[in-house]
Amino acid sequence: MIGPADIEAWREEIDETVATESPQPASERDPPRRRLVPSPLAQGVAEFTAWQRRLFGHRN
Repeated sequence: MIGPADIEAWREEIDETVATESPQPASERDPPRRRLVPSPLAQGVAEFTAWQRRLFGHRN
């Protein structure tokens, strides 16, 4: 079973790791972003919503 001593040891280990690692620039840390392509379902929902708004106005 995990006790408070274990948690404290992990915190110290994490603090040491964070203190010793040099921060990376965002370009190295984040993978290149994919261009999002809407799914056919999302396109259909958007078209239906636009049609409803034209038909019924902008009521919630």
